[in-house]
Amino acid sequence: MASHSYPGLRKRWLQADEIARAIDSQYIVTYTPKRPLAEATVEEYRRINVAAGVIGLHVHARRGYVARGQ
Repeated sequence: MASHSYPGLRKRWLQADEIARAIDSQYIVTYTPKRPLAEATVEEYRRINVAAGVIGLHVHARRGYVARGQ
């Protein structure tokens, strides 16, 4: 299959390669809240901030989470 026979095929392959590289460079970060989860109110939203300690690294992370209080 030649790429010229399918418009956009090369672009899709490049996008797939970019996604694969992003997945390959994932890390798991542990987190301990300042206040225990047992003290959370029902549906309490807690903000988090994840930052890279090295210039040039890009971080993709959620901005917070909902603590399921008791």
